[in-house]
Formats: sequence, C-alpha cells, structure tokens
Amino acid sequence: MARVLANCKDDLSRENITKQATSLDGLALPMLLPGIKIHTGPHNFTPIRQIQMARFDGKSWVLFGDVLGGK
Repeated sequence: MARVLANCKDDLSRENITKQATSLDGLALPMLLPGIKIHTGPHNFTPIRQIQMARFDGKSWVLFGDVLGGK
C-alpha cells in the first residue's frame, strides 16, 4: 500500500489509487521470499502468483527448487 500511495504522488483520488494499485509490475518486497514479485493489472487483481517450495528439516524451513509460477 505504501508503494501505491507513493506512486499516486499528490493525486489521492479513488481513480488514481485504483490505477496505481492495478499497475504493479515486478515489485519485490522485503517481506516476500527471494524471487517472489508482485504483479497486478487492470483485469487481474491477484498480486502474488508465484510460490517457493520448502521442506522442514526438523529445525527450520529450507527452500528448494526454483520459484514456481508465472508473472
């Protein structure tokens, strides 16, 4: 949300917020796993469409394989 509002600049109208929220392309956030990016579009509001497999080794979760899913 912070990135959307920053992209709005001084125009905080409903239309501009919606436009900015539906035009995120390849936004990497520190709270996501490495390689996972946010993509939205005017007809697709699902921001996260990628996954990273992990297995529990008895102490912690260990990532394995490539990031799965498309843009």
